[in-house]
Amino acid sequence: MCATGIPDTASSRRRPEGNAAPIVAAGGGLLVEDAQLSPAWIRDTVIPLLRDPAMVAAMSQAAAALGRRDADLALADEVMAVVRGGR
Repeated sequence: MCATGIPDTASSRRRPEGNAAPIVAAGGGLLVEDAQLSPAWIRDTVIPLLRDPAMVAAMSQAAAALGRRDADLALADEVMAVVRGGR
């Protein structure tokens, strides 16, 4: 499954494209500037993408190749180790 991320107001003050750049470069995502995000952009870009199962699958594979599927669990383990005084 591919995702369309919309940065929240806090993250948009920091340059979210820095986090997205590797995934976008690998073909696993899209990046739109805040000023360009509009109902028309969603209609013209996102909706056609979501109607193309092959493209969604390709983008999903590209994004997954860069990510760590157990990142949430690994982060939780690290946090718990710190809480327990192990790090």
